[in-house]
Order: sequence, then structure tokens, then C-alpha cells
Amino acid sequence: MNSWRDTASDEAQQTLDDLFDTALQLAVQHVAKRGGFLPFAVSAADGDPISIEMLGEKADALRMIDLLWGSLRERRDDIAAAAVVADVRLGGDGWPDGIQVEAEHRDGIVLSIVAPYRRRRLRRDVELGEFGLAEGQRRLW
Repeated sequence: MNSWRDTASDEAQQTLDDLFDTALQLAVQHVAKRGGFLPFAVSAADGDPISIEMLGEKADALRMIDLLWGSLRERRDDIAAAAVVADVRLGGDGWPDGIQVEAEHRDGIVLSIVAPYRRRRLRRDVELGEFGLAEGQRRLW
């Protein structure tokens, strides 16, 4: 089975790796501190640092995800890649929750990554399980 990296440019790989790292770090911080997080978006423009977008209003998680994708869609001409990050229930085998990162690059790469996690309450840290990777849904380009 071919990896997405087999066809992606070095620039696209680096941009998506940076987006994923930023998304995962922020999500883990929120889980450790608050036990979870509301959906948020991260995006990268050529040569600029990664930007993070969180909604000021609290709404249904699916509604928030739609709003975040809508905001990214409006800016797609100005960005190289984007992702929406959500806290999802997995409900099995000791890994009840996951950090889902739906990422897209303007070169046509679309990925869905889920990082299972469990929170260790006494130590206020987060343990991550084995990541799952699948082809995502095209939303921007």
C-alpha cells in the first residue's frame, strides 16, 4: 500500500507535519488541563507561522466543525494547508477518546488522523495510543 508521502512534495509533507504537530500539541494541552477541548482549526500560509482559529461561541460540536471549515474555505486562496481538530469518542479497548485531525493541502492531499488518548488524572498528563491514518474528505480545494 502506498503512503501519501510517496506522491506528496517535500513542502506539502513538511506543512502537513507542522499542522499535525501544532494541532496535537494544543489538543493534548487542553485535554491535560481541562479534560477535553472544543473543535478548532489550524492553517498554514506560505512562509508564515501556523495560525490557530477557535470560535468565540460555544455551540454543538458538529456545528462548530462546519463553521470552522466554512471559515477556512473563505481563506483557501491565502493558505497552503488547513486542518480541523475535534475531540471524538472512540469508546473501546482502554482508549475511550481520540484527537481527530482532518487535514487538507492545496496539492490535493486529504488526510484523517485519529490519535487515541487517555487522560491520567492524578498526573494531569495525557497518554497517546497508536495513530490511525485514513484518506480524508475533500472540503477546501
